[in-house]
Amino acid sequence: MVKKGTILKDRYNNTFEFVEVSTETNGHHTKLKVCLQPNQMALACHCHEKSDEIYEILEGELTYEVNHKKMIVSSGETIILPRAQAHRHYNESDKPVVMYYTITPSYDIEPLIETMITMWQNGKIKNGNANFLQSMVWVNYMESKIYFEGLSQKTQNFLAHILAPIASIFGYKKFYHN
Repeated sequence: MVKKGTILKDRYNNTFEFVEVSTETNGHHTKLKVCLQPNQMALACHCHEKSDEIYEILEGELTYEVNHKKMIVSSGETIILPRAQAHRHYNESDKPVVMYYTITPSYDIEPLIETMITMWQNGKIKNGNANFLQSMVWVNYMESKIYFEGLSQKTQNFLAHILAPIASIFGYKKFYHN
């Protein structure tokens, strides 16, 4: 379980510092200070069912896509990605991006971030994608669902209902910890 001040680092030297955690905000939000190294991808295109995301850029330029429209936000700028909008973000520049990342409300984002970094460290996420069964576990068991591009939410919910219990038998878990 992460606490305020926890710093996680992935295999590409991207850092994630928990500045405000849900236990101190009563679940209202979680805020991280993130440093993305040059030419780093994030998750594949996805959407959050119940949470909004706020990116406040402190240094560098962040590239992001909303509904497949590519845009860039620079130092001193802030963007809000509303819930249920298909999006992704990444650093395609040759300099690091430092930003505050806030998700509101928090739900279970903190253990998910820890899980994803652990999976990246172990080579379990490639090109921003966890494997399909892991994604179905997240869709089925997370409080604030994250849906991935390619299948409708209805289809993902149906498949997750069937496949997540099977994936659990094979050792897939909702969360992994360092």
